[in-house]
Amino acid sequence: MDDALAYTPRFVLSGPFVAVGAYTDLQEKEGELASTFGSAQWLWSEDDDLRFRLADRELQSLCLYLPQTTAASDFAESGWERVKRITGRLRTMADRNFSIPQTNSCWIAPDATHLICLRNSTPPPGASSFCLTVAPDLDLLFTQGHLVGWMLGDPARYLTADWEMPASEAPAEATRSLLARTLAMTTSPEVEAIEDGDPEAWRRLRGLVEELRAVGEDRRRTEILQVAVERLVEWYES
Repeated sequence: MDDALAYTPRFVLSGPFVAVGAYTDLQEKEGELASTFGSAQWLWSEDDDLRFRLADRELQSLCLYLPQTTAASDFAESGWERVKRITGRLRTMADRNFSIPQTNSCWIAPDATHLICLRNSTPPPGASSFCLTVAPDLDLLFTQGHLVGWMLGDPARYLTADWEMPASEAPAEATRSLLARTLAMTTSPEVEAIEDGDPEAWRRLRGLVEELRAVGEDRRRTEILQVAVERLVEWYES
């Protein structure tokens, strides 16, 4: 299809996941199941949600879950931000349910210009790889005709605590950097180091808490980051 979804992505850090759709809470999201089909996270499953309308088989909504593992820095060289990009929605060939496993590793640029989530088996992009922009700043990543991951541009812009819409103003540059550090501290391998009592990891975590508390600008977004980091401190100190 030629047009992307018009919904603004919501990067729900408490999930964490990226939601794109008309729903405004979990109840509305679940209510959408009756009029759609596709992939969904059921009990004990670890699938991303891509829902298509029964009426015309066109993409209706997405809910993409953030992996709990941060990839090594060479992940940045994957080059996904440079491959061919096209804009549009998806339409399925048949109205039947299917499964799309969640990605299992993520990487955010140090300046948080983009967040990339992939499966470990993803080959380097080449002539057969492309990005499909399905919503503002949200791309699905394809290699050899297979969906292998997704990418969110400027993730700090879409940061929310829950299902509310993100702040309309652009994020401060400091917020972007703090988001990158927060994601690093709240995913593996940093979480394992904190759990093991590594003094340097604890120093980095507590230092980040203090920085977030001291920030005076872009408070709506920095408070979301602060809650996530303080929750981690409370969890491992209890």
